[in-house]
Amino acid sequence: MSSCFHRLISLFVAVIAAFVASCTAVPSIPRQKTVHIPHQALTDALQFDIESQNTDTPVDWISLLAFLAATYGNDFSGYQKSDLQAIRNRFTNGESMETLKFSPDYYETFSSVLKAYAGPFYRQSKNPIDSDSPLWNAGYGLRAFFPIAEGFRYFHDNNPKSSGHRLFCNDGTPIIAIEGGTIEKITPDNCGGQQLGIRSFDQKRYYDYVHLSPDTFSQNPLQEGSVVLAGDVIGYLKKTNCKCASMPHLFIGIHVDNIRIDTHQIITFLEKNKSAVIKDGNEYRRKYQLYIPQ
Repeated sequence: MSSCFHRLISLFVAVIAAFVASCTAVPSIPRQKTVHIPHQALTDALQFDIESQNTDTPVDWISLLAFLAATYGNDFSGYQKSDLQAIRNRFTNGESMETLKFSPDYYETFSSVLKAYAGPFYRQSKNPIDSDSPLWNAGYGLRAFFPIAEGFRYFHDNNPKSSGHRLFCNDGTPIIAIEGGTIEKITPDNCGGQQLGIRSFDQKRYYDYVHLSPDTFSQNPLQEGSVVLAGDVIGYLKKTNCKCASMPHLFIGIHVDNIRIDTHQIITFLEKNKSAVIKDGNEYRRKYQLYIPQ
């Protein structure tokens, strides 16, 4: 009788433990819902895309990455440019998507995060004849921006965080909008600075810019509901009393529903496109405008 009772108690405890574990376990994210692509792979894929635009067989950089992810099982730790080039060559040689190993889930995931970062655009540039009237030039390529203004010093955190990425830079450094969108949130960051949240125009991506100066919003017309464009100055870094790091730093988070993102790799990829700024009184503003056709 006693042994039977003990077995019942043990079974009851096991059931309760399993129930608690099921309630508290962190839900796993399918491999197809992660974007952990090395910045060099992002750069190489986009370069193949750009080079193909004036040919008879243009290739899409997201498709190249999706096919490579299917080949790698979405594990890019052994990335080789030659692997990506081989897929590019099969595309340009006329091989159809159906004959290549492909998972549309990868394409959908990567597009949700990366698609808006590259494509056609019109960009202003210096006019050698009239410096007050910049020239407009059509282009194709990277059109999302690095979050630190051109010409300002910074360095990357060598210990990337799963929730975002830190860039160490000087107090007062102009901070740049990675992508255009609408300001959804301006709140204290609990360290003496401000946190700015921007939702992309297509509603798919949400950006956190943390440790900005409160003066940014007391002296600037930016407010919740304001629209900003890719490359705009959206604030200035503030040295806060954040316990996670003693040096002034910008914390960047890029969020897409149900997708885990390696923000460090994306931010490093964007280093190739920095927004030039000029001083206008006590403020900085972008030097050249960018127009992205819809």
